[in-house]
Amino acid sequence: MKDGTVPQERLVALIQVQMLNIPKHSQKAFRRGFLAGYGSGGDAVLAQIIKQARESNLPKPVNKPSVEGKKSGSAK
Repeated sequence: MKDGTVPQERLVALIQVQMLNIPKHSQKAFRRGFLAGYGSGGDAVLAQIIKQARESNLPKPVNKPSVEGKKSGSAK
């Protein structure tokens, strides 16, 4: 990302799907790896990306559709 090979939006999307839904110890491991790879200024960049990921309004995963109108005792 720092050298422009990965757009910030792609990392935000990855964090939305992966990092926000994993255990804290895995989040810490990702953070350590990101900061080691990014270098100076990585902490502020990662904080901004995580904030964007949390605030984003991406659609939620689709659950199995409910069976409306098929409740027992429903008149049609």
